[in-house]
Amino acid sequence: MSVPYIILKYGLIISGALPAFAYLGFSQKGDSERSPLLLAWFTTRVLADTMSFILCENDLNVYPVFHVSICIEFTLMMLYFVKIKKWGQHPLRWILVGIPLVIFLVEILLVNSIFSVNQLSVVSYFMVVALLFLSLIVHSSKLDKKQVMIVWGFFLYHSFYFVYAMFQTELRINSNLMAFIYPFFWTATVIFNLFFAYYFWTFRKLEKGSVPQ
Repeated sequence: MSVPYIILKYGLIISGALPAFAYLGFSQKGDSERSPLLLAWFTTRVLADTMSFILCENDLNVYPVFHVSICIEFTLMMLYFVKIKKWGQHPLRWILVGIPLVIFLVEILLVNSIFSVNQLSVVSYFMVVALLFLSLIVHSSKLDKKQVMIVWGFFLYHSFYFVYAMFQTELRINSNLMAFIYPFFWTATVIFNLFFAYYFWTFRKLEKGSVPQ
């Protein structure tokens, strides 16, 4: 399954920007105030994709971008989980939010370096987020109805990419296998982006206070 590089590049960047722009369309007044966490998460991803493609085209090391972006995405997902659970002052809040930074530091200082593949942080990120959001799904009756689809979307995305994360080191050293496998994960990411772009956009037409946070 061969996909032209330019489609892979611009497909990720453009589709990744759509959810952020759709979310920016929400009002910032009253009950409709948009959450900065979701906006920051989608923005981080599209900026990381853009920077990594620029570095690749200039034969520069992209791993520092991956290390930093995963740490930020991981932290934002922990904060979003805490927000959904309403753990404003709960002791677990600080533990969850601190996990991404601890893993980031352990990996770049003890396991590898910031210039090497971030296997530990990627596997930890997708696994932990998938498990936490699965716990939300199990108790979905306690969720706001506007959050159910968001939780399901993030759970499926992180669960799917956990498989990729487990074997990313092997994939990166096997260019033929990577060329065959990557388009499937690329397609999943684009579908994820388009789904959330559409989902967020639909809330622009609904009454005040319907913004998913």
